[in-house]
Amino acid sequence: AKSMQRRVSADDNQKIGSYLESIRAVEKNIERMESWADTPKPEVDPSNLSLKATVNEPELFIDTMYDLIYLAFKTDSTRYATYMLQSMIDGPWNDMPKNALGLPTGHHRLAHGAAGSGRKSMENLGTYDKFQGDRLGRFLGKMADTPEGNGSMLDNTIVYYGTSNSKTHVNRNYPLLVTGGSNLGIKHCGYHNFLTTGKQPLCNLYMTFLQSLGVPAKSFSDSTGVIKEILA
Repeated sequence: AKSMQRRVSADDNQKIGSYLESIRAVEKNIERMESWADTPKPEVDPSNLSLKATVNEPELFIDTMYDLIYLAFKTDSTRYATYMLQSMIDGPWNDMPKNALGLPTGHHRLAHGAAGSGRKSMENLGTYDKFQGDRLGRFLGKMADTPEGNGSMLDNTIVYYGTSNSKTHVNRNYPLLVTGGSNLGIKHCGYHNFLTTGKQPLCNLYMTFLQSLGVPAKSFSDSTGVIKEILA
């Protein structure tokens, strides 16, 4: 290759150089994957997992799902996970508020404000929101208590907690929570109300995540940039 580069034009020389760099990058990726494949996974204690839990036991079921994600991260079985807490379609998934806390209706009607009249309806919804938040807090606490590299597992993980809609079937003004990722350039500084500081597409948040994770994306769907307020 070096002999050929001495005998071709500058433009061709540049093309050959780029080609060789691409080959070397592929070789390095293969070497890294082969090295990772032979690395033994850390041993974990599965005795505290309740793998027979069902959605009829919401607290135990949700905690178990979070524990599985935590263990998958701890053993480096994956570095990405998504978890839909429940469904609002009639059935046991929708009935989790009733089964967990004895609330008068399922999540669908609860979210529509049909679980009581006036203030009581919102109190019931808030009670279930707190229940879900407590489950998330337990998960985040385990990650924060797990040393990893130059910090904790939580420092090296972006946790994005959101909702399918903000009110009834509205997909604007989402209440969202971003935590973790301090070692990935995420800055935590309290509450941001983008209705007052300037509306932004939700995809700007996804672009912010991609940038923090080192993905060289130029755009994502209708994104217009990144959310600088949460970047360190």
